[in-house]
Amino acid sequence: MNVGYATRQPEPGLKYLVLTADGPILEEVLETLGLKDAVWIFFLNEHKADRTWAPYFPFILSIYDSAHLWNFIRGNLFIFVFVEMSALCKIALDEGCKATVDLDNEKYALWIETPDRGTVAISSHMLTRIGMEFVSPAWVVRSSLERLDAFDVGQS
Repeated sequence: MNVGYATRQPEPGLKYLVLTADGPILEEVLETLGLKDAVWIFFLNEHKADRTWAPYFPFILSIYDSAHLWNFIRGNLFIFVFVEMSALCKIALDEGCKATVDLDNEKYALWIETPDRGTVAISSHMLTRIGMEFVSPAWVVRSSLERLDAFDVGQS
């Protein structure tokens, strides 16, 4: 609130930007983020205004300071979440898999090929939880792979 904006990167490929109405120009701040490749942008003010956060956990419950929440509700605080798609692929690669992103696929935007268990498609709904519920991208990828393991065990 004092300098007009704040950024955070809780893990690689996931960046948050909060900007005040009196803060610097958005384009100036975006240059400092160092975003790469394809980026999925969540502008939470738009979801607030359009009331499109259902069926997700209400992101406004993550704003603990009542003055900040009031500023967000009144439109004096702008919240952006940036998800670098290459980071999702890197998480899969670190798990020994190959991932591809297909942003044109409305149902399944992320496909992960495992070396021995086949392919898993992660739904756009699940991926949207990263931006709407502040869920970890690493958790989304790894839990999807774990579910694949659970499915394999159940088939035995």
